[in-house]
Order: sequence, then structure tokens, then C-alpha cells
Amino acid sequence: MNIRMEPAIRYRGLHIRTLVMPWMGLAEFQKLLDQMAKMKSNYLEFYWYVGSPWIEYSYRGEKVLIGDLFPRESNYQLWRITTGNLTEADVKIGREHFKESVFAPEFRNCDTPEKAFAASQKMLSQMIDYAHQRKIQVRLGSGDCPGTPPNLGRFARNGHIGKYIDGILIPPMNRWA
Repeated sequence: MNIRMEPAIRYRGLHIRTLVMPWMGLAEFQKLLDQMAKMKSNYLEFYWYVGSPWIEYSYRGEKVLIGDLFPRESNYQLWRITTGNLTEADVKIGREHFKESVFAPEFRNCDTPEKAFAASQKMLSQMIDYAHQRKIQVRLGSGDCPGTPPNLGRFARNGHIGKYIDGILIPPMNRWA
């Protein structure tokens, strides 16, 4: 049987949240994209969270502070949560599978938010270029609505500290001050 037809689903691929995979550097993403191409995937959603180093933005001229929610101890890769910072030392199960560090090599020497942002931009650009070579489109997703980093959340009326992150949660009907 030799049948060729259009796939039933137009967009076939994955939704990736970097927060839960801080070990994935460019090499791991390239392996993932190669496998996706073999499986005829054509779509990757790369999803980040507010306060992470993947995007820089501002409100009223004040930049988001990378490091408030994603601290240096996690190479700016993991959320600071109310129970503490998630650091490399907190990884207990599966630690033997990581030769050097549980964090992506691109972030291991990032000792400032600026270096983490630069590393993020470089890696993301290379990953998108590689995905396009493999005929995979990349959608950059953002979320955490209604989460806002603390330094920008202070501009909102009726915001409050969240129970699971040290950011400001802003009700949907809130108006910015």
C-alpha cells in the first residue's frame, strides 16, 4: 500500500516549559528536534515564565528584574518558591545521570542576570535556527497570567503575594495604577 495524504492534524509537535527541564541546553534541544523531525512533527511551542531570563520587558520604563523569581542559585533557571530556592543541591533522584551539573551548560557560568539573558538569547536564537532547518516552526509562548514579577507588580492595584511564587498575582479585572 502506497498512500500519501495530508495529516489529520495540521500542527503536530510539543509544548515545552523550560522551567521543568533546566538541564536542556542547545545540544539536548537539537536531539529533541531531530527526533521530532523523524516523527513528522512541525511545531514546537517554547514556553517561558515571567521573571525568567528568556525575555526582557518593562512597564513605565522599569525593566523586569531577572533574579527576583529565578535566582542566581538556580543559574536563573528555576523558580524561587515560598519553600525556598530550588538549587542544584535539591536534585536528589536521578542526580547520577548528570555528569557535571543539572543545569544547561549555557547557563553554568551565568553569575549575573545580564549574562543569563545574553545566554538565553543566544541559545534560543540557535535553537530556532536549527528547528527551521528541520522544518519545525517555533512559537514563543509566555504565561503566568496573572503572575507578575514583584518589581513590576507593585504598579498594580489589588495585587497580592501568591501562595506558590514570590510574585504578585493580579486579578483579571485589575487596573494598573
